[in-house]
Amino acid sequence: MGQEFDRGQENVADVTYTRNVLNVYDLVLKLISSTFWGCSASRVVHFYDEHVSGNHLDVGVGTGYFLDHCRFPGAKVRLVLMDANQDPIEYASKRLRRYAPTGLQANVMKPIPFDGEKFDSIGINHVVHCLPGTMREKGVAFQNLKALMKSGAVLFGATVLGRGVNHNFLGAKWLEYSNQKGVLDNLRDSAEDLKTVLEEHFATSSVQVIGRTALFTART
Repeated sequence: MGQEFDRGQENVADVTYTRNVLNVYDLVLKLISSTFWGCSASRVVHFYDEHVSGNHLDVGVGTGYFLDHCRFPGAKVRLVLMDANQDPIEYASKRLRRYAPTGLQANVMKPIPFDGEKFDSIGINHVVHCLPGTMREKGVAFQNLKALMKSGAVLFGATVLGRGVNHNFLGAKWLEYSNQKGVLDNLRDSAEDLKTVLEEHFATSSVQVIGRTALFTART
């Protein structure tokens, strides 16, 4: 969601999340999540409810849809919105202004320039399937985010898998098209590889597959 990453001379995401794209993204997200990926947006909101804390960093924030609909555990919320592009940060910040969020423009595949208080939870939702390379290469993102986590903090997210799941006709076509266009890079991604990478970087982790989507958690 809302991420672009350098990959030599090319970008993994050729789609720029401009305001026009963000204005219709919620509708597209809800439609594709259920129809193509087999895991509804409401199920991901529930996943947020289970793991989000009052001291939260959200990576690849997109429109802020999940943060807008989830339930934070208390009235006091420290919320930082991170994205490689400024437009999603500004869009989501206005939507979530009741929490007075701060923005952090950074590429999760590189060391993150942040020296503030660390976080109790980090959400990285619909981002991993956009990252370049194999799942092991995508592990750099987990390593970079781990540096921002307090002891016992949780990292959680959802990602669409390319291997080891049965895509329906429309989903398979969309997956192929999105990978050809560089919007996604997940044809090689499997739940097994995701679990292996999380185990390499974190003390405990879990991966649950719903439809064609993996919901994962990891703790320091």
